[in-house]
Amino acid sequence: MSEIIFEVTEDGADGGCTASALGYGIHTQGDSLEDLRRNVSEAADCHFDDSMPRPETIRLKSGRRHHELNIEQLLREPGL
Repeated sequence: MSEIIFEVTEDGADGGCTASALGYGIHTQGDSLEDLRRNVSEAADCHFDDSMPRPETIRLKSGRRHHELNIEQLLREPGL
């Protein structure tokens, strides 16, 4: 598997974000986009065990922004 796409929704009421992987039962949330990015990486780690191929790229897609990141970039590049 080369990529996985997370649909990001920003909650206007409390300022948090949620993300759901398209085609997978992976869901997570964060108080900020930076928190969400870390949580997306952690959720993907939990979902794909050693017997399953891990995605090389994780895309975060929302109505306002679109990011295509390598998994390592999720943890290295704050502020995207």
